[in-house]
Amino acid sequence: MRRTLVKKILLFLLYLLLSFALLWISRTLVTFIHLIFSVIGMFLVLFFPYSLRNKVESLLLPLLFLVIPLANVPAIIGYTLSGELAISTLLPFAQLFTFGHLFFLVVSLFLSLFHFGINTSRIPLYTVVAFILVAFLALLIPTTPATAPHNPALWIKGPLFFYITLILAVLAIISFVVLFFRELTLNSLLSYLSLSLIVAGNYLCFVAYGRSGALVGLALYGLGVVLRLPRGRFSQL
Repeated sequence: MRRTLVKKILLFLLYLLLSFALLWISRTLVTFIHLIFSVIGMFLVLFFPYSLRNKVESLLLPLLFLVIPLANVPAIIGYTLSGELAISTLLPFAQLFTFGHLFFLVVSLFLSLFHFGINTSRIPLYTVVAFILVAFLALLIPTTPATAPHNPALWIKGPLFFYITLILAVLAIISFVVLFFRELTLNSLLSYLSLSLIVAGNYLCFVAYGRSGALVGLALYGLGVVLRLPRGRFSQL
């Protein structure tokens, strides 16, 4: 028990360090609010068991929140272009952003699919395989951040990547809706609505970084995190 707590504390401290580094580089209000929501969400899933309904969420939600701050990777590119940091190439950051976008959606889809009765003991295996495949794809997908460094939506040519990520996000959200109607409890409503808002909000934060759509995503994300706060009161409903 004590060893598990130590691991959670170390993971949370690492998360705080990553969030602080991104905030220091970006120094924008939108990034600050996004990272505050992320830190609150990670704190809840690590230290408040009542915010988790089952083993699926306990395994995958910390991973989901660990990936979410990567939506702010373009802030590093903006920091570099301002002359504050000397980097020879922007490509690794574009690839990291692409990886974060894809892996976030894959974990979101896992969160929904494993609720349909798939053996939860296979979550670590499937997650590792997905991590490797997504990392490989992120390296293969051609990205050109130099052409539009402040607009990540233009880093990848053609609409295919956009449609693939949109389909993944929609499938995850539809699965959460189906799960709610299968259970029809107040607790499941709060849970799946929260997850749907977190997925939809961060999808917009990824695809609309630096634009007004990201503000809508930020609002949805914040609401999704807030909805996790009172769930313990309704756990028996």
